[in-house]
Amino acid sequence: MNIHSSVTDTNGITHQWVFDFELIFFDQEKFLWIEDLMYNWWWLSIPYALLYIIAIFIGQTWMRKRDEKFELRKLLIIWNTILTIFSFWGACRCVPELIYTLNNYGFLYSVCDPSYKKGITGLWAWLFMASKVPETLDTLFIVLRRQPLIFLHWYHHATVLVYCFY
Repeated sequence: MNIHSSVTDTNGITHQWVFDFELIFFDQEKFLWIEDLMYNWWWLSIPYALLYIIAIFIGQTWMRKRDEKFELRKLLIIWNTILTIFSFWGACRCVPELIYTLNNYGFLYSVCDPSYKKGITGLWAWLFMASKVPETLDTLFIVLRRQPLIFLHWYHHATVLVYCFY
């Protein structure tokens, strides 16, 4: 994997280091399939969210019938470490552009302009949205360990998934 230095993206910010896989989002033509996927197929997030909710209640019923709960502490530590690293890395890639945008164009531009769809921020915004699907596995750990599952937890996962894909 190559690291490129001093690459200026489509939004005008110069990044001190850029990985090869991030460069794909600098070329509008190469990532149109992702935009098409999110635009035309976002509605698939609704049945996924509904299946997620149904699976939760089926899983809880199944776990109530089991004599013992699963001990998943080590796997949970690994899972949370991976999510933490992903979130930290995504923030490291997006925050510099956010600061640049706020300083040069203001808050309104940072919220309303669709330039976030391109460059490094475009890639990491898409990865953030796509991560909502595997993040629903958080609930699996709760159900299999027979921990209390609050409404806010599963409601958040279901609605944020649909919101991000829309």
